[in-house]
Amino acid sequence: MIFKKAVLGSFFASIFSMVAFGGWSSGGGELFKDQNNPWFVKNTSAVNVCVEIDEANFGLSRAEAEYQLKQAMFFWKKNMEAVHIQNEVGIAKQDFFFGECTNATDLRVQFGVLTLQQQDYFRTPQKLVSSIVRTSYDTVNLKGKGFLYVSPQFGPLRMQAGRNSVEQPWSMNRGNLLGFVLAHELGHMFGYTHSLGSEFALMAEEFPEMTVGELASDFSKANIGNFIDIFEFKFASNIYCSREQLSDNMKDFFELPKEAKCIEISTTTDKFDVFWSDSISGIQNGTLAGSGVYDDTRELSYLDQSIYLPVEQIVFINHSSRFKLPLPRPRALSKSATYRSQNGTKRAVYAQLSQKIFKMSGALGDKMILDITNESSFKQLETKQSNIEMPFRKSEINANELKNRVQNFLNSLK
Repeated sequence: MIFKKAVLGSFFASIFSMVAFGGWSSGGGELFKDQNNPWFVKNTSAVNVCVEIDEANFGLSRAEAEYQLKQAMFFWKKNMEAVHIQNEVGIAKQDFFFGECTNATDLRVQFGVLTLQQQDYFRTPQKLVSSIVRTSYDTVNLKGKGFLYVSPQFGPLRMQAGRNSVEQPWSMNRGNLLGFVLAHELGHMFGYTHSLGSEFALMAEEFPEMTVGELASDFSKANIGNFIDIFEFKFASNIYCSREQLSDNMKDFFELPKEAKCIEISTTTDKFDVFWSDSISGIQNGTLAGSGVYDDTRELSYLDQSIYLPVEQIVFINHSSRFKLPLPRPRALSKSATYRSQNGTKRAVYAQLSQKIFKMSGALGDKMILDITNESSFKQLETKQSNIEMPFRKSEINANELKNRVQNFLNSLK
């Protein structure tokens, strides 16, 4: 991943590379037919991997770098197990075997190591955080080979970090940042392009740069292999303040006192806590108003990305030249819960969670609040109440019923 890249320059550089380097292609290229195809599909069960590292300059030992690589591989295998029924393409179902670098190697992972030919390909490798390059592709068996490169912290190939980047990112907390960068590059190997970044943050073009930059503090505390999805650790606390008073709906739902001027909803994938404060400056030593535990289920929708099937391929029979492969879309993560206030009151909650979106719907007495923290949703409901089954019978409302009613209501607005 290059820190900054001109689109026009990238276009001509891609054409040059395809000609000068015998079909080499790096993640994110969108020019030619099978260039974005996954390197391995259902007919490949084993992938040979080798690791080369300049331990003196990279910033981690071989053992530490290999550990992060294996964690990134595990992350993808675990993600794709969630879509095992739909995963007919065979993405990330392979077993990865580590050994010496030979002609039989499918993936060379190079930590701070480049051949002269590779340096010519990148031209200025010091401007890279990381990159993955497919150097050959078998169009009959749909199998690729190539190398994954990560820039070192020191030496002649030292990463020239951007203004917001941390010094020596790989040395932070045994290399946790490296795991996230590797997961991004492996995503390209599995067929996912930068165009999916708006839906799946891991594949955003800026992700490696942000990992060693503004996200470094958060990411360095986490291990990529521990997450079901890339959003699991990144639910920021949601703080809402009002110079006057918080809305009656918000105070009534969470059972906040009249003097409450700020509320914080701190959430993980397992639970959420609600704190309040009488200070307009925010929540510092807030008072707990209540908590909720999400149920064990999670809803995922999927993104489709086309892969190209050459005429000569023998892997997928009776398919057209393009068909869809599923990508789990964690931003659609949604969960039901029951909010319990400090006073013992229980209320059904339905939350939609992502890095960019946090919405919490709830049942309050005989009405449904579409977004408890959004004043406009109350006004919207006043004009749309005919679309909602009213009234709720308080004794019967539960989280699953609320979820269904929220979804029906949202469908009625389309």
